[in-house]
Amino acid sequence: PLMTSCCPSWVRYVEQERPQFIKNLSSALSPMQMFATVLKDKYREKDAADGRTTFHIAIMPCTAKKMEAGREEFRRDGVPNVDLVLTTQEVIKMIKESGIRFQMLEKESPDLPFGMGSGAAVSMQYGSGEEARMRQSVFQSFVLIAGMAVALNVLVYLGLDGILWVLRVPEEIIPLMKEYLRIIFLGITATFLYNYFANLLRAIGNSVVPLLFLAVSAVLNVILDLVCVLVWHWGVRGAAAATTFSQFVSGIGIGLYTLKKFPQLCPKKEDCRWDKQNLAAILNLSVMTSVQQSIMNFGILCVQSLVNSFGLAAMAAFTAGVKIDSLAYSPAQDFGNGFATFVAQNQGANQPQRLHHGIRTAFLLSGGFCLIVSTLAAIFAEPLLLVFLENTSAESLSIGVTYLRTEGLCYIGIGFLFLLYGIFRGLEQAGMSIVLTVLSLGLRVVLSYAFAPHFGMMAIWLAIPAGWLIADIVGFVAMGRRGLMRSASNKTGKSAC
Repeated sequence: PLMTSCCPSWVRYVEQERPQFIKNLSSALSPMQMFATVLKDKYREKDAADGRTTFHIAIMPCTAKKMEAGREEFRRDGVPNVDLVLTTQEVIKMIKESGIRFQMLEKESPDLPFGMGSGAAVSMQYGSGEEARMRQSVFQSFVLIAGMAVALNVLVYLGLDGILWVLRVPEEIIPLMKEYLRIIFLGITATFLYNYFANLLRAIGNSVVPLLFLAVSAVLNVILDLVCVLVWHWGVRGAAAATTFSQFVSGIGIGLYTLKKFPQLCPKKEDCRWDKQNLAAILNLSVMTSVQQSIMNFGILCVQSLVNSFGLAAMAAFTAGVKIDSLAYSPAQDFGNGFATFVAQNQGANQPQRLHHGIRTAFLLSGGFCLIVSTLAAIFAEPLLLVFLENTSAESLSIGVTYLRTEGLCYIGIGFLFLLYGIFRGLEQAGMSIVLTVLSLGLRVVLSYAFAPHFGMMAIWLAIPAGWLIADIVGFVAMGRRGLMRSASNKTGKSAC
């Protein structure tokens, strides 16, 4: 008769206490060793090519598995098949110390074979946990978004005159604006490529690479702006070309990186088919974010239209100021997006104290950063504007400086708002993020159009931070009703004592 060899304690007992039965032990590897052998074989060639080493951690219910992992027969070339064994009790302790509570976590499908990243959104959306299913989802979402990008490109070119009318572009610069927009609209394709592959990488747990490509694009855009406008004197064509080229660098670059680094994401011929259930899942997951972004862009468009009605100088100053705004508070925006993950984890793990402490720390960090950036924007307003303004008139420069020393001094408002967006997304209350967006942009538009005819451009500059302030207040009230503000302050008080 054969006896199982799955249990290392049983094997050791036979070896030491009943050696006469060793011949009856099954020669099959234990499940842990079987998997370890397959895993190491799967990644052996890839590890050699990449100069890496796969480190295998096994989670087992019995401490005897630690002994099994150390046996000589389970080594190849002196390297153990299983590098480390953790018992389930040890893992449970680690989970508790990390503040994770499984019964509070959002349900999701299993990870793909050998892992594509725990909680991968692509796997979650389609509920299969299979590579073939995931590749089909990748294909379908790509076709869907690409189709929308193409349709948008066609619409903006066909409706170019209407866009200029809505924006109230002064008659004398319409030819220049058309020239600029014809080039800049080419970047819609590049934006689609970047956003698609960036979200795909984030879906498998890689959020660093998208940020790096975005940083490269931003820096390259600034450099090319200076070269094309100041050195080559290409004017508006140069500014548009610099932006579009930078967008394509990031879009194509991140696409090539994704396909090269993660070939398992590339759909095969049999994966290229349409599925209505997948479409419904994609729309269900993306509609709230799409609504929020649409509201934001519509509000910005309305304000831009009002500013343009004040003439060329105001238009040039506002455009330059918005570019500086984007560079100034984009780190706060990224911080808010990342903070949503922290909130979701600790909320799901039922760790209120850790969550409250994190929220308080996040607001201090974001607020401190924004105050520093606001100070720098106010001090260096003129040289910053000169970077983005070609053939600057004294009027444009004066308007731009006023803008930065009014709206720019209030970056802390938008910094807090980005954090509030992240907090409510982390709490799975994306609807509240939309409410705050509507308040911020809606009040900005309403106040601007109501008071600009009486108080001029200063009303617009003040309406922007006013919208941030009201949205922040509403957000803090909503946090207080959920016990976040109260508990955080209690914790602060206890710490002070």
